[in-house]
Parts: sequence; C-alpha cells; structure tokens
Amino acid sequence: MFGTNHAMMLSNDSKNGMLTNGIFVQGQEESGSTMLPVVANGNDGAGMVLIFCSGMVDGKPLGAAYMVRFGFKGEFCTEDRTAAALYAIFIEADGKISSELVVGNHGEDYKSADLWKIEATNKKITVTGPKGPCRYAVLSNIVQEEDRGFRQDICLATGEPSPARGAVKINLDGVEGIVQKPSTVHIQLDHKVVGTFEPHDLVKVENGWAFRRKWEEGEVTVGLFLVRVFMVRKHVTTGTEQQLEMVGSPVQLVKQKDSVKYALNVSGPAYNSVGNIVYTSEHRQYANFSYDFNSGSRCLAYGATKFAASIPQLMNNTQDGFMYVTRRCIYGEPVDEKKVIYKVKIPNGDYILRYHTEEEGQHVTLNGRDITAEIQAAKDKAPTHLTPNLTAYYADIPVTVTEGQIVLDTKLYIGGFALLDKDYKDPVKSQTEMEEENQERQVLMNKLDPLVRSVELKKLTVVGWSPNLLKNASGELGDLSHWNVTGAIKTYEGGHGTEKSFITSHMECTKYQEVDLTEHFAREYLDTCPDIEVTEWYKEGVCGGGFYEMEAILMDEDGNALKNYKVPRTGRIYNNNAWTQAGTIFTDYPKGVRIVSISSMGKDDKFWAGHFGTIISDSVIRVKRESIPAVDDSSSDIKLVSMLVNKMTDLSKIFSVTVPSFDTQFEKQVEVPHENLHRKPQRKRKREIRVFVSSTFKDFNKEREAIIKKAFREINRMCSKRGVFFSYVDLRWGISSEQSSHGQTIAICLQEIDRCRPYFIALLGSRFGWSQNKEKEDNALMKTYDYAVENIPNLKWIDEHRFDTSVTQLEIFHGVLNNVEEGKDRSFFYLRKPKKMDNLSPEDQKLYASESEWHEDRQMALRNAIKDKRQLNIREFDEPEEVADHIKKDLMWSIDQDFPIGTELTPLEREREAHEAFAEVRCQVYIGREEYFTTITENMEKKLKQPFVLLGESGCGKSALVANWVKRVGEKYPDAFMFVHFIGSSAESADYLKLLRRLYEELKLYFKLDLTIPTADAQVIRDLPKWLRLVASKHQCIIVLDALNQLDSGTKEDGPEHELTWIPDELPENVFLLLSTLPGRAKDAILSRKWPSMQVSPLEPSQKMEIITGYLEGIYSKTLSDEQKQMIVDAPQTNNPLYLRSLLDEVRLYGSFRTLTKRIQDYLQADNPGDLFAKILERMEEDYALDDEAAKDLHVFMRKLGDRSRLNMTREATTAIWCSNRGMSESEITELLQVPSAIWSPFYLSLAEGLVNKNGILNFFHDHLRQAVEKKYLSSPEAKKAGYLKLADFFSTKELDDRVVDELPFLLARAGELDRLKELITKFEVFRSMAKTEEGKFELIKAWQLLGDYSLVEKEYLQKLSEIPEEDKQTQSYIDLLDLLGDFFVDLGLYNGAKEVFMKLNSDLEEKFAVSHGTVVYNPFNHSWKYRSKHPNVIDALHNLGLICEKQNELDQGEAYYKDSISRQNRIVTPSEKLQLCQGLLGLASIMNLKDNMVLAKRALIRSLELATDVLGKQHHFVAAILSKLGDLCYSQGRVEEALGYYLQDLKLSRSEVGVSHPRIGRILSSIGKVYDDMNDDLAGQLYEASLAELLDTYGSTHIDVAKVRFNLGSYCFATNRFERARFQFNEAYNIFCSVVGEDHPDSKATKSALSELP
Repeated sequence: MFGTNHAMMLSNDSKNGMLTNGIFVQGQEESGSTMLPVVANGNDGAGMVLIFCSGMVDGKPLGAAYMVRFGFKGEFCTEDRTAAALYAIFIEADGKISSELVVGNHGEDYKSADLWKIEATNKKITVTGPKGPCRYAVLSNIVQEEDRGFRQDICLATGEPSPARGAVKINLDGVEGIVQKPSTVHIQLDHKVVGTFEPHDLVKVENGWAFRRKWEEGEVTVGLFLVRVFMVRKHVTTGTEQQLEMVGSPVQLVKQKDSVKYALNVSGPAYNSVGNIVYTSEHRQYANFSYDFNSGSRCLAYGATKFAASIPQLMNNTQDGFMYVTRRCIYGEPVDEKKVIYKVKIPNGDYILRYHTEEEGQHVTLNGRDITAEIQAAKDKAPTHLTPNLTAYYADIPVTVTEGQIVLDTKLYIGGFALLDKDYKDPVKSQTEMEEENQERQVLMNKLDPLVRSVELKKLTVVGWSPNLLKNASGELGDLSHWNVTGAIKTYEGGHGTEKSFITSHMECTKYQEVDLTEHFAREYLDTCPDIEVTEWYKEGVCGGGFYEMEAILMDEDGNALKNYKVPRTGRIYNNNAWTQAGTIFTDYPKGVRIVSISSMGKDDKFWAGHFGTIISDSVIRVKRESIPAVDDSSSDIKLVSMLVNKMTDLSKIFSVTVPSFDTQFEKQVEVPHENLHRKPQRKRKREIRVFVSSTFKDFNKEREAIIKKAFREINRMCSKRGVFFSYVDLRWGISSEQSSHGQTIAICLQEIDRCRPYFIALLGSRFGWSQNKEKEDNALMKTYDYAVENIPNLKWIDEHRFDTSVTQLEIFHGVLNNVEEGKDRSFFYLRKPKKMDNLSPEDQKLYASESEWHEDRQMALRNAIKDKRQLNIREFDEPEEVADHIKKDLMWSIDQDFPIGTELTPLEREREAHEAFAEVRCQVYIGREEYFTTITENMEKKLKQPFVLLGESGCGKSALVANWVKRVGEKYPDAFMFVHFIGSSAESADYLKLLRRLYEELKLYFKLDLTIPTADAQVIRDLPKWLRLVASKHQCIIVLDALNQLDSGTKEDGPEHELTWIPDELPENVFLLLSTLPGRAKDAILSRKWPSMQVSPLEPSQKMEIITGYLEGIYSKTLSDEQKQMIVDAPQTNNPLYLRSLLDEVRLYGSFRTLTKRIQDYLQADNPGDLFAKILERMEEDYALDDEAAKDLHVFMRKLGDRSRLNMTREATTAIWCSNRGMSESEITELLQVPSAIWSPFYLSLAEGLVNKNGILNFFHDHLRQAVEKKYLSSPEAKKAGYLKLADFFSTKELDDRVVDELPFLLARAGELDRLKELITKFEVFRSMAKTEEGKFELIKAWQLLGDYSLVEKEYLQKLSEIPEEDKQTQSYIDLLDLLGDFFVDLGLYNGAKEVFMKLNSDLEEKFAVSHGTVVYNPFNHSWKYRSKHPNVIDALHNLGLICEKQNELDQGEAYYKDSISRQNRIVTPSEKLQLCQGLLGLASIMNLKDNMVLAKRALIRSLELATDVLGKQHHFVAAILSKLGDLCYSQGRVEEALGYYLQDLKLSRSEVGVSHPRIGRILSSIGKVYDDMNDDLAGQLYEASLAELLDTYGSTHIDVAKVRFNLGSYCFATNRFERARFQFNEAYNIFCSVVGEDHPDSKATKSALSELP
C-alpha cells in the first residue's frame, strides 16, 4: 500500500475464524509504504479481506476502509432468501456513533439489503436485524486481547444446542454420506429430488448414521449436473423443517462423450454446450489453494480475466455464449500474469484442439507450434457483425501429442478450449429434424405479431439550432480522427447517451478541434452574432478520481481569439459515477467570429499505468439558426388531396437509394413473392348432431327413459364442450291418435330423418308397429300415406309399401336400407333379445309380445334383413341400462370422429359459416332475371374505382341475387378473396363496427397481415382504406355487403352509419365492392356520392307465370287452376319475388284444394311481404296452438299465458329467435317452450322456409319475417325488454359454456340488467370464454364501457382473484386465467393490475414447471447459480413484467426481469427458443435505450437482428422493425449517416412487403426525415409531409403518431424560418398530445416549450 498507513487486516480465512480482530501492521514512515502479509485461503476457495487504514496526510488524520476479494467481480450475495450487508461504524470521542451501509446485496425476497439498525445504548453498540438465522462478524481495527474473542456453538438454522453435521461424497457412481444425528436426507439432481432417506433408512456406523445411493439408469447421462445433498431437521422453536446442506455438497458432476478428452471454460463456471461438450470450470482445474503459496497469481493458468459482455446471450454467431463472455488475456497488472499458459496432461496420440475466441491477430503456439494462421483462417470464415469483439468463432486445429501433454501459450483472448478425438464430428440434424425445424420456422413466420413501431420526436434542444458541427464528437468512429490529441487518450465503450467516449490516462491527455463556421453559414448571418453552444460531458475514471478542464474559444478568420470560456482544472472527481456537463452558450460577443474551437484535458489522480483517467463524451458545437421569417411562410396545413401520390412521386429518389455497404448482408435482393395465401377455407361439417330415434312406442318406454337419463345427457354435455348442438328426435314420444289422424305422421317422420342425417338409431323388439295389409286397411294410415306421396316429392317411393310395411320399417328403409353405403357409418341398430314370457307379468307379456303371428313374421324378417347387412353397426341387449350404455359409447365415438377436440369453430369461422348458410338457403331456388348477373360481373371486370350498388324495393330479390352471384363468381374466380356479409341476418350482423372488425379479421387471416386489428371505434373506421390498399397490392378482392338499410348500431336508421362515410369513396384497382340497399338514408347517401348502381326491377307477369309453373309443378308436383294462377299473376304485390316465393310456399302446403282459392284471396289482401308474413304467423297460431287437454295427454307441463287457455307456440318460438343474439337451437326452443319433438317437428317444418340453420342455430331467413314478429309481438320497448329478460332468465339456468356466453351478456345488456351483467362478466368462467378470442375480448370491453370506466375492471377482477380457493390455484386453469387477465389489463392500459397478475402468474408457473422445465442458471461472473424454470410460458411472463415496468418507467426493475428471462435461456436450440430470446433482448434494448446505456442497447439489438434473421429470414417484417430500432439508436447519438443506412434498409424491405401506401412506410419516412433535417437537406420537409399525409389518411387527425410527425414537421419549419407553419403544426400536435396523454406528459411539455421558443 502506498503511503504511511497503520493497517488492520481482517479476513474470513478459515485459519482466522474466531470472530475477533485480525492482524495489525504498524506503518513504516521511512519506507513510504506498508507491506501486508498474504492471507492464504482455506481448502474451499476464494477469500475476502477487509483492511482498515489510518494515518496522517498533511498533518491531518485520515481513515479509509478497503475490501479485497479473491475471485471475480460479482454479487455480494446471490441467494434469493438472504441479504448481506457491510456497515462502517464510526465511534466518536464522546461515545456517539454513526453508521453507513458500505455495500450490500439481497435476494429476490427482499427489496433492500439495509435491514439492520445500529445504535448506541449504555456504552454498547446494539445491532438489531431481521428475524431468522444470521451469520455475522464484528471487524475492528481496535487491538483486542485474545481472550476477548468469542465463539458461538448454537446451530443457527435449527436452534439446537450444537450444530447438526454431515458429510457426503458425490461422484459418477452415486452418493454416499454420513450424518451425526438421525435425520431425513434429500439427494437433489439439478432441480429434482431423486432420492430420500428417512431416519429409519439410515445405517448406524461408528461415527453416525450412513446412507448410500447409486445413480439409476438414465439419471446421469452425458452432460453437466449439479448434485446437492441436504439433511432435514426441525427448528426447536418454530417446528418448521430446515434444510442443512452437507459438507461435500454441492458438486458438479461432469460426464463427457467418449470422443471428448478434455474441455475447459476459461475463467468461467462449467458449461454444457449445445453440442454436448462439457467445458469444466477453470477455477476447479487451475486454482492454487496451497498454504505454502505466498506470492504471485492465485490461478495457475496466469493471465487476466476479462469480460466480453454482461450477458452471455449477447455473443453473436453462437448459442454457447458462456464460452466467450469470460476469457483470459495477457493484459494483467502483475508482471508475472502477463501471459496465458495452459498445460494439460493427456495420452500421446492425434487430436483436434478446438480454440474458442472472438479476437484475431495475436500470436498462439501449441506445443511450440505456431497456430496463429490456422485460427485466423477460421476467423475469416465467421460472419461479420457490427459489434466489435462480440462475434464468436472457434478454430479446430489438428495436434499430435508425443510427450504426454499439451502446452497452449496464447497472446490471443481465449474463452475456452477442448481436446477432441481426431475423428470428432459435431452432431448433425437428421432430415426429419430439419423438416420439423423448417415447419416450426414457417409457423413462427405466419403467427408472429409485428413489433410496434413508434414515431420519435425530434429533440427540443436542437429545434431552431444547427446540427452538431463537430466530427467524431464522441469517438463514434472508433478512433481519434478529426481531433488533435496529446497524451495517451483513446476511445472507450459507453458515454453520455452515446456508445463511445474518450478515456484519459496517467498523463495529461488533451483533445482539440476547430469548426469553420463559414462552411455552414453565410458571413452576413454570422455577423448577426447568433447564439453558439459549446458543451461536453465528463465524469470520473473507472476507478474513481481524476482531473478535468475545458476551454471554448470564438476566433476570427485569422485565428485571433474574440471571446473564450474556460472550465478551470477540477479537484479530484468523485461524483458517484455521474456525468457533469461543462460549457456555455455564447450570446454577447463581437462581430467577425468565423471559427469556434473546443479543447479539453483529462487525467487520473493515481498515476497508474493504463487508462484510468477522466472520461469525456458528447462534445457539441452548434449555432442558433436564422430567425427571419421565410418568404413562403403561412399558417396552414399540408394539402391532403393527392398528397400521397404526389409525395411518393417526389420521393422517388429515396426509394431508389442504395443501402450503404456497411451492413449489406441484410439487404433485400428480390421483391417479396405474394404466395402462400390462405385460400378459401373448406366448409366444415355443420356443428350439429340431430339423432333420429326410430322404434315402436309402448314396448320401449323403459329404454327411452334410460337413454335420456344415462346417454343423451352425457352426449349433450360432451357436445356442449365442443361447440356442437345436440338434439334427438323421437316422434313416438307423445304421438296421440288425434295427431295421427291429421295424416302427416309419415311425412313428418321421414322429413325429420332427412334433417337428422346421417345420425340414425333404431330400437327393435318383438313388436312390428303401426301397419296394415290388403285384407284390412287402416284408414288413418292410408291417409298419412296419401299426404306424404302427394305433398313430398322425394317420398313417392313409399307408395309401393302401403301394405305389409310398418311405419317403423319405413323409417329404417328411408334412414338406412335404401342406401346402406351412405348411411352405415352413423346409423346404429339395437336389437332387444326376446323376452322370456314365463318371467313376465300378464301386463308385461302383453306389452312385449308381438301383436300377432302376422306381425311377428314380418318383424323377424325385418330383423334378419338388418342382420344380413354386415356392414351395419348392430348391437344386441337385454336390459335398458345396457342399450343406454351402447348408445352412449357409439355416439361418443361418432362425436370424436366428426368433431374431435381442437376442431371447434373460432368466432370468426362461426360468423363466416353463418353468412354462408344464409346465402346457401337463397341459392336453393332463385326467382329473378339472368341479365342481372351479367351486369354485375361486367362492372366488376371494369375495375371500378367506386362501389357498385344494387337498388330496389324490399323483397325484390336483392339478397337472393347477391347470394347466387357470389356463388357463380366464386366458381369463375376461385382464387379471389371473397367477403360476404348479409346485414340483418342476425342482431349482431347489423352493427357496422362489428362488420368491419370481421372484415379485418378475414383479411388478416387470408393475407397473413402483420397489422393489429383496431379496437377503438374511430380507428376501426379510419383504418379501412389502409387495409384495402394493402390487400389490393397482393390479390383480387371481392367484398359484398347486402342490405345497408338494415344497419343498426342501436339507433335504427338515425345512426351515423347510414351516411356511409365509413365506406371509401375511392377503391384500389383490385378491390370490387358490391352493395345493396332499400330506399332510405343509405340510398340517399349513395345517390349523393354518385356511385354506379343497378335497379333490381319487380317481376313482370310473364316471369311470374313461368315461376308459378316451374316452382309448384316442376319441383313440388303441385298444380293450380288457370284461374288461381291468373289471380296470383294479376296481384301487383306478387311483383315482389319474396312475396311471390312466400305465397307459393303457403299454397303448396295447403291441404284443401276445394278451399284453396279462398285461401289465396285471403293472402293477397296483404299488400307487402311484411303483411304477408303477419298472415302466415296468424295461420301458424291457428294450426299449432295446443289446449290444456292436449298438453295433459302428451305429459307436457304447459303454462297458461295471460287469460288465454291456449299455448301460443308461434309467438313464443319466434320472439325467442328475435330476442336472441345469434339465434336459438331447436333443443333450446323445445326446452324453453316445454314441448316434445312430436309437437315441435311439424311446427318447424311449416316454418322451415322462413328460417335458416347456421350450425344448429335457427334464425330468420328474411328481415321481413323479423319485422313481422317485432310488429306483431314486440311492438313496445316494454315487450322487447320482457322478451330479452325472459330469454336471459332461461340461459341463466344453463350450465355456463360458450353458447351461454354468446347469449347471456347480450341479453342482460339489452334488458338493462346492468347489475346482473356485471355479476356475469366478473365470473371467471365467462371471462375466460370471452377473453380467449379477439371478438370476445372486444365484446367484453364494450360491456365494461356500458358499466362505467375501466378502473372498475381492475378492482372487480382482482377482488374475484383473491377469492379463489387455494386448492384451485394449483390448476392449469388458474394459470391460463392469469395469463388472459394480465393480457386484458395490458390491453386496457391497467398496468398496476397487469403487474400484480403477471407476478402471480410468474410465481405459479415457476412452481408448476420447476421440475419439468427446470434449469440451473449459472452466473459466469461470480460462479453463483440459481434454480429456475425456463418453460416458454415463464419466459413470456417475465417479458410481460419487463414491458409493464418499462411502461411505468420502473427501468431498473424492468431490466432485472428481462435479464432474468434471458439468463434462463442457457441452451438455445430450436427456432422458438431463438425467437423468444430475441424478444427478451429487444425488451432489454428498449430499457437500456431509456437508461442511456447505448452500448448494451446496441449489442442487444444486433444480437436480436442475428437471431430474428436466422429464424425468419431477411425479408420478414420483424427483421425490418429491428433495423428501424437500430436506426433510432444511432440517430439518438447523432450518427445520422449510420442511422440513415438502417432506415433505408427498413424502407426497402417494408416497401417490398406492404407497398408504398402503408402506415409502416409513413413512420419510416418520418425517421428518414429527421436524418435529412439534421443534414440541412430540404428533402426533410417533403419526407415529413409524406409521412403526415400517410398517417392522416390511415388514422385520421387525432392519432398520437400524427401528433409526433406534426411536431417533427414543425421543428423543420422552425429551422427553416417558416415560423407560422411551425406554430400551426406545434399547436395541432399540442392539442392531440393533451387530449390523448395529458398536459403533464413529456411530449406535451416538449411541444409547449417549442411553441414558447417561436419568435
């Protein structure tokens, strides 16, 4: 130690462990220095020495304390649940004390290491700390007697009187050990406990109790393993179990591949590489623990330890960063450490030496042979990256060993090396593995969300000022160019908001640069004496201290000083490593200034060799720009009309600029091909199962009851979970003789079989069922045959089976036997074995026996015919429970085949198929003119720039025309993107915002767009032109919106949506938009905008006659008299195709030809389709009302409605459909109405033409029927509310599933039941269902908007979260809930709640995946380690926490989260792992940028760029976004040319992917504009204006990025003296900032400040 010191040296060395004072050394004044004895370390490694010094300096007493640690720089404490602190305590003469925390560290369970309270009481020092065991030492330079020391024998962990001790030996064979006291013993391999010994398992031996365990097969394979052994004992007072690690634990086990002879990780911990080579710890191999050692290096390898990066994963060109982050070199302080030599004993033979490094050009010898050139050759093959000394590579060098060892002597940095067999080969992926990896890459490319690009403000400090006129201002060029320097000064990593700076040494180091102002400004302007800024920043050296001085001089053109400013030499600089600004702004100086100079000096204050002096950064010389208003100045905005086209043309030189060559590996060589688009999805099977149950009636009552209770209930539950609607049709249940006499029984049964196909169940016993023979006809049966043959065209075949065939047999023929191949897979026959009549009662004998011998013969023939068809599914049974079990198993198998798990429809698919079903019904029979199709198609092929509109009266056939045209054009253009939306087909379809969101989702899926679907209403509207332009550049698009007049956002036709301002006036060339509407506001808007249109005219008489004949006679074989036909043709209302079609459907179903004319006349009294549907409803009320007696006979409980005695099934069913959100399933309606299939089926069949089935959900075919129902039954708000409420009450009784969530929130909102709505959506079952999809999340947000502000969301859900039982928190369902809830909070900007949720999620995921995805995280800097989980969900949770901390400006915590996530990814192999690491590094880069740590920010971005390119290729939007972030980083440091290079790469790549007109291009142009602005190029203004035009066109005038571009444009106008234009842009920007982020936001304040600077 230099100087005269009295020193007290205190060590934690094992030989001096009495917790007393150490060794006192008297200072020797004559020698000028104090020699300290070396403290040797114990057997277990590094030590720590604390030195207190006292002496005199200039006659004044001075004290100091030094901590010296052997080993590596790193954390003071590394355990999660511990804290360590070193306090300096000062005792004054009067007994008062003061204390200061010198250094401390803490694990994640503490927020601070400062946990101890130190105070003086009764002339004693009292230290009070936290509860729990504590290891402590008191170190003092007060000399004490030996006997005043003390020892403490109590066990700190368990409180036992004496410590519990144990020792263990661990090797590749297994574990064996001994404990002094009987205890439980745990053996832990990495993160998993693989063995446990209870006290009774231990063996008593002489010194205690012993145990032994061999490794089982597969436990210790090739690799690196951490083994720990604990004894478990209970605390004597708390009773809690304490784990005490045993002596000899932990141990790292290394098992190498046979082909690896030796491997070493230089200066770092052991590491298992991706290629499964285990590089062992140098500390373990080369540390010198000899007690005889008194001087020299403690490492036998010599050399100095250096660190290449703070995070191993920042190393480029490798996934084995641990091999390079710590390394040795010859640049150590002691003379005997200026060498790096490794000696390894190894048998003679031929080997390969693998040498890991990231440097080049230094001398290396191997056994005396120079291998420098071979290493350099490997370096030349490695990729070139932009980060010096962070690109790793290795060289494989053949070596022959002849003397039993290798000697590696290197002056080149070395990160690790290995000796391998001469034939060693790295693992190679198989073809299958490569294919799987490519598939994984493709999936990632398709699903990866885009990185958010943001517009950055031009700094306020440079608004109105010139750019920095100094060159190489912070050493960013990596050298001292443009500076005149003296002394040993050099560039240094890191600066004041820069990547580089200048660092000085032990001698005086100066740097000097002049700027000739006449190269930048006119002499006349300079003589106006504008303000001139000359500043720079400095801070203390890397070891503290140093001196600094600076001078700025204004000179005339001859170099004569006119004015100067000087910072005199500072005292020693100790400022907690903070930066200090030096300099001035010259304001009052003489004319004639032409040259400005800056000079600065720095040096250290210790005279140490090397660069330990003052650090200088961010030198600036800039001049205030001229403030005379420009001639063309005016207070106006840009002109948006044709701005985009004009500006893009003006900027052609930008789009053709060649990317700078410094990073050509990321240049785009070809345009992005427009391929691999999602083609039209195949129609999926309708998600409905309707099972027809055929059987005789009375003899199967018990089976029916068992089937319903034990089979159908389970099937219904299974279907519900898979989004499938289940219902069964059993027309024997409840059929009465009265209904049979109506003559429709056979027709109803066989039509229901058609509706249920392919699902068919037949139950057969001994009874044949309802039948007749020629000898004895049954009039009722003949009547039902007649009805079916005459009215149902496809049932004419039954005419041949009138005799000797039962109705049940007809069902089996129609369902299966008429076409066995088609019906065999989903039809099931269950044959009951004949009953033993002797065991039955007389009543049961009559029930189960065949009706007669004739019936028995025919039944046996039927059973045999079924059995002969061996391809059929046939089961035999005895008891009802047995057949119920058969049916359950068979239907479950069918469901698994038809609707396996994972095939559930997404909300988008469900909505798409609903519209397809709506169109499909209208394609069955088309009534209209053929020339309409030709006209629409011709207009489409003209490539109209405006929408094409179909106009016509209600019911004239527009929807049918649209549906049939879509079908035809889809066949003609199979590759075109087709979007069809029938407005009014459901309540949801009428909302234009939901319509647009559905369009966005379809576009995003089809074209694989990287755009985020907007949620804000205004943005949903504004974004449509942007999306259409984007897709038009890729593909032909056909968009069809039918029935604009039915748009309804809650205000009927009064809503703004009927102005159609949300539909673009001008369409891209490749987009055809077909619209249709009735007269009204929508039509008025169309006519005012002069969109091309076609009138759909009413039918002419000849057409009507042709339709009547073709429809009734051609399809249904129904004939009308000439008088009846003419009556229909002459009625003017039948000119409407919908009216005519609906009338004909009624006519064909009418049963009495004698009274048909009167019925037609009655219908024709309806003047329009709406009135006609009202009459149809009246007819149905008469036909399908049930009196109480009929209900009783059918065993159905009926509620009387009002004072009426008849159930109005028509009203109940149609109002339920009207009030529902998506419609109602048949099973829901029958349950709501409490009617059986026998009642519902004929009703449904009579209304079938007025309904559409959308995957099992029934809704109205046409809005006229919906309107008729509303007018007749729901004409008042009270009636509607009652309808909504009744349906809500019905769904409230159902088990919560996706179907209930579809309906119930909607119904409660419409009914105004806000308290129930809140209670519902705060149920996590409902939240899960809604939040898991984009559409559901949108609906959830809208519901909360209805309930109030978003603060309620956070409060309610967090409260519900706290109420979840602890046992439920251990489930995967709870983890999924936290993930959904956290994302939902982030979407709403509720960051406090999001942070709380993600912290819970991270904790739970850590615990869940601790074993299955556990990893040991080793710290390469201090040899510590932690158990962690690296499951992808855990990594994502940490990323989310980091993002939230960034949003809340908690940068230190955010940095910790990102570094934690990155450190866990210690073996990066798969594309998914690489991309997840990339995302973590991007988050870290963002944090580092905000903290002005530009060095680490750039390293993280470069590494991210490498990883993203490896996974996604060079042409992906994710890669382009990283380039833009690198540009932002360079620009923020004033490196404008480098920034421009990155921006141009991003522009080139993005333009090829999304075209010129895209918001991404707008943001890039703003960034490029800032560069040209700093370069004083007028192109900057054009770039800003083009950017602003694009963003205005895309987002409108209130978007935050619009405000930022306005600010930048205002800055440009300010700099070019267009002050009024600048004022206009700043004002516009300020208003947006204030409305969006508030007045206190930094952007708002910056804009306000800019306004104040304007003259």
